[in-house]
Amino acid sequence: MTKNFAEGTGGSGQGNRGEEDLSCFLRAHPVKTRRLARACGCRCEHCGFSYPVNLLSVHILNPQGSPLHSESNPQNALLVLCPACLSFFATPEVIREQKMVLVRLRPKDTSQAMRKILVTPSRPYTPPESRDWAEIFGELMTGGAPDLCLNGG
Repeated sequence: MTKNFAEGTGGSGQGNRGEEDLSCFLRAHPVKTRRLARACGCRCEHCGFSYPVNLLSVHILNPQGSPLHSESNPQNALLVLCPACLSFFATPEVIREQKMVLVRLRPKDTSQAMRKILVTPSRPYTPPESRDWAEIFGELMTGGAPDLCLNGG
């Protein structure tokens, strides 16, 4: 069963429950990373430009720090950034205090949405029992999925 960030997942090779840090948690839950980008309106939190969800990345403010399992506001430990800003923020010239200014300037509703994403348990995915390809094809055809795929959706 997948656990939320507040509970930890224990899958990082560290023996104690809840000892997983935020970066390991987000690598294990890529859907949450995309949801964090959507919570920011698919905009880079530094430059403010809009990007496709798959181009935005989550930058952890202190990846070498202690495990964040006790962090009451895990959204304050990350920023959603575009590729250019991510490479800029990875340089040693940008200190943590400068990054924290962006966190403090984040709109309250965005911060609350990010917190909800991080602390809500992930639902396990169970594929359907049926492997009837004709049924799947029929659903695709009636749902308009081929049109979305062919015409840029």
